[in-house]
Amino acid sequence: MEDKYCRKITDYAKSLAFFMSLQLEDRKRLEALLPTGIKRTIELIELIEDRPMTVDRIAIELNVTPQTVVQKINCLIDGGYQNISSDGYLVSSWLSDSSPKKLETITNNPRIKLKSSAKTIEQTAKLAINERKAS
Repeated sequence: MEDKYCRKITDYAKSLAFFMSLQLEDRKRLEALLPTGIKRTIELIELIEDRPMTVDRIAIELNVTPQTVVQKINCLIDGGYQNISSDGYLVSSWLSDSSPKKLETITNNPRIKLKSSAKTIEQTAKLAINERKAS
């Protein structure tokens, strides 16, 4: 993602928080007026509204690279968007007690990727177990 797009997301971050608080019908009407990059960022926010997701899963759902997802989330956080939380592996829009933490930049180091994948699998398994228990 280019720097100019990141700056745009950062500039829009607080406005996006307000936008997300609007009624759905108002959001749909206003969305037509927004630039494509901001619409895609809104898609990311909407995707994680209901449940936490891994960066890889978000990337698959949005048909972008995991690095783009990380960059968009970090741009939102830089702009003051407070409704994102992350433990480094899972991302959600659930409000947390602390300020949002930026995600680590995606690396091409295979050892780090393997460790990250193992942690993602572990987190996903824990979520599945908790969902089963709740059912």
